[in-house]
Amino acid sequence: MFKTRSYDLKHPNPIFYRSTYEILNGLWDFCFDYKNIGEKKEYFKGFNSDLKINVPFSYLTEASLINITKRCDNVWYKRTINIDDITKTYLLHLEGSDYKTKVWVNNQFIGEDSGAYHRITFDITNYLILGENKLIIKCEDSMSVNIPRGKQRFLKKNFMCWYEETTGIYKDVWLEKVERDYIESVKITPSRLNKTIDFSLTLKGDLSPIGVNIYFKDEPISSNTFDSLDFTVKLDSIEEWNVLDPKLYDIELTYKNDKALTYCAFRDLSIKDKRIYLNDKELYQKLVLDQGYFDKGDLTPLSPLDLEKDIINSISLGFNGARKHQKREDDRYYYLADIYGFILWAEMPSAYRSSKKSRENIYREYTLLVNELYNHPSIILWTPINESWGVYLLRFRKIERDFISSLYDLTKTIDNTRFILTNDGWEHTKSDILTIHLYDQDSNKFNDKINYAINKGVVKSMLPYKYYTFVKGYEYNDQPIIISEFGGTSFISLESKDWGYGKAVNTENEYLDRLSKLFAIIKNNKNICGYCFTQLTDVKQEINGLYTLERKLKVSSSELIKKIQEKED
Repeated sequence: MFKTRSYDLKHPNPIFYRSTYEILNGLWDFCFDYKNIGEKKEYFKGFNSDLKINVPFSYLTEASLINITKRCDNVWYKRTINIDDITKTYLLHLEGSDYKTKVWVNNQFIGEDSGAYHRITFDITNYLILGENKLIIKCEDSMSVNIPRGKQRFLKKNFMCWYEETTGIYKDVWLEKVERDYIESVKITPSRLNKTIDFSLTLKGDLSPIGVNIYFKDEPISSNTFDSLDFTVKLDSIEEWNVLDPKLYDIELTYKNDKALTYCAFRDLSIKDKRIYLNDKELYQKLVLDQGYFDKGDLTPLSPLDLEKDIINSISLGFNGARKHQKREDDRYYYLADIYGFILWAEMPSAYRSSKKSRENIYREYTLLVNELYNHPSIILWTPINESWGVYLLRFRKIERDFISSLYDLTKTIDNTRFILTNDGWEHTKSDILTIHLYDQDSNKFNDKINYAINKGVVKSMLPYKYYTFVKGYEYNDQPIIISEFGGTSFISLESKDWGYGKAVNTENEYLDRLSKLFAIIKNNKNICGYCFTQLTDVKQEINGLYTLERKLKVSSSELIKKIQEKED
């Protein structure tokens, strides 16, 4: 029986799978380069150090085995790799490396790339020899607010909801052995209405016939060969991908001697009468905000199983999806969401200054992020900007309004199958959804502010000034309304170093009572078609999670939170 998808979660990019890969995680030689003299002293030829780092964890984390919090913007990594066949092509992948990455193999410079939120790939084939090869990587970071930082602090100390930086390698490093001619990428666009799958391939090599075999529940349902990079497969019948009821189709692609395994799903999204529909059925979104931080690893889970646990925990609490906040998550998370039928909002981590450089950085990396995650059916919405971060003066500056609107247009050129929320929380320009962020803990004030935002177009946030739902030149046009941040209730006595929204609660009954009232306000408002609750877990000094950072539930049973969401008042 044919079976494409493995459930061991070892492969760093399971939506585009080949079996010929080697994970390069583990102990590497490591060196701090505080004075940035390493290149001048030719560390790329080798360096002496007593330090070992556990890749893929940032040196600031306990899991790295270094756990030093002193900032160092230039760090070096070294290890050897063994090659047994130089007739193949070898691709070195870094799933996440912050911020500029430079690579040398056997003393020869391979190349460099910048950005922390996309996959970096180098073809190192021509620099390899049979047997042992030396691999050296340098990472350069900074406190710049012109680069996408997400939740990494840009001050010397943690503050509010910003945390330690993540310098260097923080996701898997792996080596993929492929044929000399191979499939570089594939963009897959299924159509539920037409029962078709559109393919668009990129090849390394000349055009030759492309084989496409499609399976459902491991049984073959279609087999075709095409002499084009762009083609369409028509199916006789289909099964739909629905929330918490996913149906996935496995796909085997062949090109010359290369074979890659992937999958797709049939589901479509639409808006009608201020409501969101999935497969022509109204979709009420019950999302949880998830920042993807982990005990001892920060942005890096100790195991891929931790990613699965977060999805399982979220579902057990009654949520049907998550807003992955200010993070490009490990790709296995999106894979798992596809498998569980767990809907996702995907978000670009923010820069914190409006400048030509910051806009260029956002344009480039956001484009890469959307393209790399395009094939995941669980993702239903893209968010390039959050709460006007990095475009703080857009109400006064046309260039900032134009920038946000251009991100909408850019996204639509890449992907016209999903929703686009250009500025989550307030100050919308072009946007498919209207979202509102409110953190009042008093349910009466919360209700009043929601209605004020909907009826008057003004969001009275926790900050000392108000925001308009739409900025100058744009207006509400019957977009679906979602309260995409609320709650943030801290169930613990606040200490001076900790942070949360409003006054913390001290007992389970008080906590459940407050949440019950806040959820009821949203669910009883007929103008609202979904919400996102802050948040799944505590993160560092931010202690408003349903779970602690160690994934200990703060109430006695997940059913208590689930019942609150199911309750109709």
